[in-house]
Amino acid sequence: MIFGVVEEDEVREIMDAVDALVGKLTPILLFDPRFHVAPLGLGPWAKFKAKRDRLDGLIEALVERRRSSGERGDDLLSMLLDARYEDGEAMSYAEIHDELVTMLVAGHETTSVALAWSLYHLHRNPEALEALRDELDAAPEELAQRARMPYLKAVCDETLRVTPVLPDIVRVLNAPMTLLGVEVPAGWCVGVAITTIHHDPDIYEEPDAFRPERFIGRKYSPFEFMPFGGGHRRCIGAAFASFESMMALDVALSEYAFELLEPEALVPTRRNVTMGPKTGVRMRMLGARERRA
Repeated sequence: MIFGVVEEDEVREIMDAVDALVGKLTPILLFDPRFHVAPLGLGPWAKFKAKRDRLDGLIEALVERRRSSGERGDDLLSMLLDARYEDGEAMSYAEIHDELVTMLVAGHETTSVALAWSLYHLHRNPEALEALRDELDAAPEELAQRARMPYLKAVCDETLRVTPVLPDIVRVLNAPMTLLGVEVPAGWCVGVAITTIHHDPDIYEEPDAFRPERFIGRKYSPFEFMPFGGGHRRCIGAAFASFESMMALDVALSEYAFELLEPEALVPTRRNVTMGPKTGVRMRMLGARERRA
């Protein structure tokens, strides 16, 4: 959990605020500062700020409540409140806020998008789907062992390689640097095109093909495979997101049969900071399936 909130009304209030904020977070507002104006308190930026302020208010109230009460649990907020830097200093409210918002907004739909892409790729590649079902049907029931199924992990990794949910990662330079002979000043943004790297034929043979087996018996470096960003600023929720995707795909394909209804190949489109199928992935559930002996 992120906040350790269990009251149904409070959970719903937070999720409604996140849904409302993400719904207003369009690419044009994200990437074009010319639209960061709200004449007379009107327009898209004003609506976005109102949604952001609502979520910020909820987060601030939760942080202050947990700080004053001393209550802790097995949740991200508790971990951040107890975290200390090397000099013993606690995290500031602004730092805690930013980490929580990153988890709420960046992680809000990323796993569901990845799961949709996995189902799409598998049903367009029947051999991969059958190989995965063979592994799922033969696996023990214990959760810890199912979470270590190699082909299931490979399917999830290959999904994020072919159709990364995060297409690029940006860093602001603290100091000048030379990039391919070009002097880049401090304060400028430098972006890494994750999609381009994931489709580099020098790294991945037949890069446009969906081949989960390329991840069996090989570990790609952080400079070759970076679905959760790279460097020391890698997504804090990467391990949880991977586990969540694997378990959701395990349940879906172990228990049910599906039919893909997309007549044409889907093209990724930008949603906000993420990429995903513009219309979703349309499928039909055919019913329960029996596991093979």
